Amino acid sequence: ECANIVTLRLRRANGQAFPEFHPGQFLSLQIGADVKTTRSYSISSSAVNRNNVQISVKRLPDGKGSGWVHSLNVGDRLLAFAPSGHFHDAELEPST
Repeated sequence: ECANIVTLRLRRANGQAFPEFHPGQFLSLQIGADVKTTRSYSISSSAVNRNNVQISVKRLPDGKGSGWVHSLNVGDRLLAFAPSGHFHDAELEPST
């Protein structure tokens, strides 16, 4: 990482595992209290461990989403939607 990139390790408030996801998928976050503003960020953690999910976000000049993400503190709550995106390779699927 460098000064303009932050990695968030997210866990669900109810303690349950995240829904199953695949390499190449992303999470969409509601930016602040604005229900109409969302930004999507690639999941940067392994799909094997679903107790935590990580995203890495580069701060962009005048970036509403990235600026908000960079202002978060440990323990803050945010609204993330289920993992989505169709860009994944079935050969990279975790073995069960």
